Amino acid sequence: MADNVPIPNEEVQHSNLKTSIIKSIGGIATLPIHVVKTLMQLGWEPFPCETGKVYIFFGNSAYFLPNGFMYIYKIAKRDGCRVLFKGLDCFVLFNFTNEYVRSSVNNYLDIEYPNLGGELHPRADDFIKLNDKEAFAVSFRNFVRDMVSHNTAVVVSRPFLVLFVRQIAQIIGNENKYTNVIRDIYTIGSEEGLKGFFSGLTAAIVATSTTVTLSHLFSFILERSLLKFQQNDNETEEENITKIKRTRSVLGNVIPIICNSWSYRYQLVSSIMAVSGSQLACSLLPYTPQFNHYEDFIDYLKPNGSISRGSKLFLRQYKGPISIKNVNEVYANTGYIS
Repeated sequence: MADNVPIPNEEVQHSNLKTSIIKSIGGIATLPIHVVKTLMQLGWEPFPCETGKVYIFFGNSAYFLPNGFMYIYKIAKRDGCRVLFKGLDCFVLFNFTNEYVRSSVNNYLDIEYPNLGGELHPRADDFIKLNDKEAFAVSFRNFVRDMVSHNTAVVVSRPFLVLFVRQIAQIIGNENKYTNVIRDIYTIGSEEGLKGFFSGLTAAIVATSTTVTLSHLFSFILERSLLKFQQNDNETEEENITKIKRTRSVLGNVIPIICNSWSYRYQLVSSIMAVSGSQLACSLLPYTPQFNHYEDFIDYLKPNGSISRGSKLFLRQYKGPISIKNVNEVYANTGYIS
């Protein structure tokens, strides 16, 4: 969320830089998961399905795609462990740029535009001390500032995410067109021009805006609702406040999960559209139809049950068309369906 108390610019910039570097390097540990998630989003399911129960031990029988960690194991066994760290340079640069730009814009707004979204309330950091009107003003101010900072970060970091997705997408067609940041920038610039670096940007902005909006809305509703509960007779006021804050902290961790589930379809389409114009195998039929607008992609993915692909690592139930290979092996058929 947007910072409430401005601190000296030089000190904050140094802290932002340090934090961004640490987070981007620490994120390398999660790269294999992001690699397989991107492949799932692009619809590449090269391993056979298994049968199981919808609710693990009971319910109807259904086909299930390999869970995320089994996917990691199988692709590493087939193509070598190096494939799990494909796109490392772009991944680090994307994480660094996204984090640094977002925090820097927040800092810039605090110093240059302190009243953007409304005046800073002196008790903005403690929702318990605010009445409903004051709390709404604080929430709205943070919402406006977060919309600016998060979406600015999305725009600035988009080229690196496009490069990352394209490097991963090459696994599908066993291609080697995109190899490193410098060469990839030249390739996209010469073939597609500036717009190639921002493929899928609109869907990414819609996803981010949806997440930010819902996060602030649900946080506001949660905080005000908690304050409406009656204090127990055997509790002191201090104990009640501590309980409310603890409950807010716990339930607050659920809010991002809920928000991401609402915005995921746009995240998915953003990843798919990142390969548009690349001429990679996965950007062409039969993998991906050619659409110019993200809503057309959503309309295509909805009917065949692909609108949530890549959203889960476990219990990946598959409801789409299948193909049979090697007599009794069932595979997901994620190709184009007219």
